[in-house]
Amino acid sequence: MLSRIQHINPNNIYFQSKSNIVKQEKNIENKLNFTQENNKQNKNPFKIIAGLFLAEKGVTSGIRRILGIRIENHTTSKENAKNIIKNGCVLDPVFGGKGASQIIGSFEENSSNFVHITGFHKDFKKSLQKPDMDLLKEIIKEKMGDKNYSTAKKIYHTISDTPLLNFVRAGYRKIQKMMYTATSTIKINKSQNDNLETFSNIVKDNFSSKKQTLGTIFNIITGRKVKTFYIGGTDDFFNKNFVPDIDDFALKTTKKLKVSRTKITATLEALKKEGLSGIKQNPTRVIAGLVIAISCLTLAYKFLKEGICGKENKKDNKTY
Repeated sequence: MLSRIQHINPNNIYFQSKSNIVKQEKNIENKLNFTQENNKQNKNPFKIIAGLFLAEKGVTSGIRRILGIRIENHTTSKENAKNIIKNGCVLDPVFGGKGASQIIGSFEENSSNFVHITGFHKDFKKSLQKPDMDLLKEIIKEKMGDKNYSTAKKIYHTISDTPLLNFVRAGYRKIQKMMYTATSTIKINKSQNDNLETFSNIVKDNFSSKKQTLGTIFNIITGRKVKTFYIGGTDDFFNKNFVPDIDDFALKTTKKLKVSRTKITATLEALKKEGLSGIKQNPTRVIAGLVIAISCLTLAYKFLKEGICGKENKKDNKTY
């Protein structure tokens, strides 16, 4: 036993230990390089974009509802938008009835000297009960049939008398915006004779060929030819300062209206004027805001973390 120990070279122990250390360091370095390279491969720019989009929605659609703020909008052509911005972002009723409403004569007449925005008014029911609406109701009834009309009427009253109106209003606002985008995008060559000729001119100027039709549809879907302005406030603000626009179930006013270029600035302006009074006016909006904010911001954090840092890979524990 003693003879064996005497034959061990101390230098071999040193070199063997150093070799093991170098090997371990190399393994650690390789593992770190693998992890960094793997994380680079896992980075996803699409998740970053999705995260930013959801974060914006969490603030503009979620948090502002929690604060009791309602947002309506006004969509117009980019040419008109430049003049509005030059005018200090103020909508002037003098120009009412000179845009998309020219398509139908009665719309043009009813829109003259009014500023129009999206939104429902609490007095829509009363407006529908006016004598001049009886003919329209009779036409709808005739088209739908007595049974369907009666069912539709019940559904309308059920929705309008419950918090469901808030969800219907949110969905209809998007439909209105798309409608205004379309009417602000197409070229309108108004005929002095009748509405039918005006429609004929619109078709000829915007949908006369396949290429022109696809171009018009593309412009409407992308909204590249229009600009949307935003107005923030509480339910009381919109009910007091506007009247129902029965032509397209929207809001209108004869007063000049200050608008904002983004939803965030519209929310801040509304908070300055109205404070947090909207919370008591519409608790359903606040609850909806909580749901939207929590879901959107949680998903935004998840997507941004995975998009920027890369998704964790369990294979990182691989040995070398």
